[in-house]
Amino acid sequence: MATVITVNGKDETLLSPRDFQELIDKHMGFDAAKWFREFVDEHEELESELASVKDDYEDSERRVAELEKERNGEAMFIYVASPLAGDIQGNMEKAKTYSRFVATNGYTPITPHLLYPQFLNDSEETERQIGLRCGFSLISKCDELWVFGETISKGMQGEIEKAQALKMPIHYFDSKCEVRNDD
Repeated sequence: MATVITVNGKDETLLSPRDFQELIDKHMGFDAAKWFREFVDEHEELESELASVKDDYEDSERRVAELEKERNGEAMFIYVASPLAGDIQGNMEKAKTYSRFVATNGYTPITPHLLYPQFLNDSEETERQIGLRCGFSLISKCDELWVFGETISKGMQGEIEKAQALKMPIHYFDSKCEVRNDD
């Protein structure tokens, strides 16, 4: 955003702190401009450090929540993402296998595409969108997103993007529940 200031009776347009620095140099001399440049550089460095500290703090908060759950004997909630569309019956069987894998590893699986097709028709677009919306609302209630299979469907991509926006840990597994190196 442009700012206009008057210096010695003349209007000057400032688009950035560097423009102000040039005015300082022009009207107050090199030493003042040097001081201001160092001030701006230090401010930018502090902003960068603050962003890093904020990210570290958010990561620490998440880890503390995980540790509290572990201490209280609660299993972490794992959102299970795998394809559904296409071979719905076959993909639901795979989703059951993935959910069993999560459960037998000590976690609580949240697998919306095993629940919502019980009463919503995934082949009908309006009902599919309702199911996706309901599933997306559960992502923020989970601790991690686990992605299964070799294919990332459009719905899964949306789930991954939502988890990324929440800075949620995401882990990738193949259809045999072996770790993939995609993350």
